[in-house]
Amino acid sequence: MKILMVDDHALFRDGLRLLLSSIRPDAILFEADTVADALSVLQEHPDLTLCLLDLNLRQERGLPVLKKIRFEVPEVSVIVVSGSDDPSTVRACREAGAMSYIPKGLTSEKFLEAMNWVLDGKVFFPHEANDAPPSSNIPKLTPANVKSCTHSVAVFPRNESPGNCRSPNTRSRIISRISSGSSG
Repeated sequence: MKILMVDDHALFRDGLRLLLSSIRPDAILFEADTVADALSVLQEHPDLTLCLLDLNLRQERGLPVLKKIRFEVPEVSVIVVSGSDDPSTVRACREAGAMSYIPKGLTSEKFLEAMNWVLDGKVFFPHEANDAPPSSNIPKLTPANVKSCTHSVAVFPRNESPGNCRSPNTRSRIISRISSGSSG
């Protein structure tokens, strides 16, 4: 499974990389901190399965970020990972084609549960937004997407082993920072 993480906070991407590597060691992870870089990675790797997208990047903010990626690369499943859990924002993202929406403010356990949920190809939306009917333009992971996982971890642009941070205390701190949206 190939996953692109789009967030302008390096610390958050580092924590998310460690989390994803620990729950899906077969994942190949890519990073981008701007929409332009994300689109470049998505064009270079048309077999990317998921795009984990923060809506509030330094150069671009809000729903246009999601819409731009969905317009340019409609076949990729976009999971919004955002510091906002405002129901209207969540609904708007769902209507714009987000496969799922994971608020950074979830507890560590809920964030991990939501991440596992979407990595298994299921849809996750917090609170009231789950009452809305799913949009027909929301991409779903196919069994072929899920089975396309490889058996080794490759992390781009850095090729670091997550083995340095495997202690439970370190992982707990990282997951807490991820779920709170903290970058430093």
